[in-house]
Formats: sequence, C-alpha cells, structure tokens
Amino acid sequence: MEWLPKRFLFQIFLYSILILHQPVNTFALDPPWFRISLNSGYLTNLYFDSTEANDSYASLFATVEQPLGSFAYLYYEGTASQYLDNTAYSSMSHSAGLEMNYSLAKTFYGWVTGSTSLLGYHNEYTIYNRFNQRADAGIRWEPGDVTIFRLGSDFINSTYPDASDTLQIDYREFSNYIGINTTLILPFVLHESIGPLPFSFDSELGFQNRLYLGDESPQTGFAYLSFRLSAPLSPRTGSSLKLILKQQADENQVSLRSLYVGGIDPGVLLWSGWRGIASVSRLLGNWRADVYLGYRQSKYVETVTATFISLPQRYDTNSSISFGLQRNFRTKSLPLLTGFQGVYRYEINDSNDAFYTYDLHSIRLIFFVEML
Repeated sequence: MEWLPKRFLFQIFLYSILILHQPVNTFALDPPWFRISLNSGYLTNLYFDSTEANDSYASLFATVEQPLGSFAYLYYEGTASQYLDNTAYSSMSHSAGLEMNYSLAKTFYGWVTGSTSLLGYHNEYTIYNRFNQRADAGIRWEPGDVTIFRLGSDFINSTYPDASDTLQIDYREFSNYIGINTTLILPFVLHESIGPLPFSFDSELGFQNRLYLGDESPQTGFAYLSFRLSAPLSPRTGSSLKLILKQQADENQVSLRSLYVGGIDPGVLLWSGWRGIASVSRLLGNWRADVYLGYRQSKYVETVTATFISLPQRYDTNSSISFGLQRNFRTKSLPLLTGFQGVYRYEINDSNDAFYTYDLHSIRLIFFVEML
C-alpha cells in the first residue's frame, strides 16, 4: 500500500493545478467549513449474516470544505474506525475532491466534480483495500424558482491494489441520468398555521454499466428510477418517502466478482428489485425525534468468490426500523454548532440462502461539532 498515498497526493496536485489555472481575481478565500463527529456503538451482527458476530466500535469522522470564491470548493473527508474484538475489520479512509459550478446561460448552469479516495483495512482484510477515482459532470436548467431539471454523467474507477491480478475484481462504472426537483403547492390545508401544503418532489431516471477489467471482462447494466416525496405534517413535523426501482438489463451474465474473506465482501452488491424508506421527524422543544421504516426486496447478481466458487443467487427481503433523538447547542462566542444524537436500529433479513437469514440490533451514540 506504499504507492497509494503517492497516487492520492498526485491527484490532489492535479486538482490544485485546475484551481490555480483560474483567474486570480475570480475568488477570494472564505474561511473553511468543517464538521467533526465522534461515534461509538454496538452491533449484534457485524457481517450481516447468520454468523451473528457482535462487536463494539468507535469511529471518528472529519469533513472540511474550502470555498474558492463562488464557483468552486475543495473538500476532504476522513474516517477512522476501531473495533474492540474484530480488530482486523478496523479501517481508515480518505477522500478529497474538487467541485466547480458555473453559469452557461440565463437559466442554464453546469457542474464538474472530481475526487479520489482510498480505504484501508488491517491484517487478513487488507485484500479489501480499495482505491477509487470518480468524476461527475452535467447541466441543470432552472426555468423558475421551484423547479430544476438536471442531466448528468458519472464515472467510477475502482481498484483493489492488494488483491491478486488473477481475481480480476477491478472495475469501471459509467452512469447517465436525468432528473427533476420541484415544489408544488397543493390546494388543501393539513394544518391551519401552515396554509396550502408545500409538497417537494424529486425524481431521477438513469442507467449504470459496470465493466470488470481482465481477460474475460464481464459486464452488466442496470436501469433505475427513484422518487422522493417530502411534506410538512404540522409546523414542527416533517415527513418523507423514498422509493428506488432497479432492474438488471442482462440477467444471464455472471457479473459480480466478490472477494469474500472472513465474512465480508467488497460492499457494493449489485441488485435488482425495489427499496423504500419512510421517515417522520418531529421537533420536541430543543430536541428532534426521527423514526425511519425501511423495506426492500432484492435479487442479487450471481457472485463468483476469490476462490472461483459460484455462490447461489440470493433473493432477499429486508425490513428495518430506526429511532433517533438529537439535541443541538449553539455557542454564543463562536460560530459553532455542537450536538449529540442517539440511534437505535432493528433489522431482519430473510433470504433463500440460509447463511444470509439474520436479524440485527444496533445502538449508536454520536457527538459532533460543526461550523455554522
């Protein structure tokens, strides 16, 4: 892994050249924005399978954004996690990138983003060390104050530098999508103090194609459609509903290469089916309470393991419920927001493969501080 930081720093250098190429008078540096959070928790099922390995963990998250005038900003995100018993599952990740936004015409705007990231594990899990590059570009049309149309493309290059080349698990993924965000005012009233109900709607239609690199170069494509609806239920209560439909275009191909060492796989499983999540948030004085209900039906792509064994194709049904409680504090002398949050989650998964039939309880405590 010694070469990873060098490539990581080299790409940051390229982003810096892009920024410095802009005219100096186009931006004046504002103070950076940051957020730091410290998490601790307990899981009754670390690997999301029937082994039911439980463990406690602690993690540290940091995000820093540096505005570059009004047209761009640089960002960095870092994570470090430590598990008490399954220490080899502990990891560190780093990600840095650049996002630029610009005006094309009166109501047309464009964006370009680029990022690089690395993820590192310990001991027997170093085979999962991953290095990613990502680029995203598109245009958006804003014909009015409440409606945005967008059209974009996304590219991901993912490599596993500590895995053998014979595994052929490195891949490239291309996506194209079109979407709309809008707010509608419905002609009825849920609460007398709200008036007509503002109803937010977000939808996206896209196609993604993944190509594995190697002699056989298997590939697969997916079409997806997502919806997100949100609306207030009262002056202090909000709600949202999100639905994702996804269908594999070439179901007969073996297209996921999995490492599968010690109970985990690369973490990006390809699936067809649908997933939905509903949430309600309520302000209770200085507290905010959240409830989430999730449900999904997934058919996973046939998997070939690192030892070239074909795993049975999985058909899973998953239900979950989460409860969260958060309290924020503002400091008078500094432009900082601090707070803490507690989250409980219960999940149950039923699968045609008994190894993936399980249930899970998790508790997570979060303390954070961020710049206003």
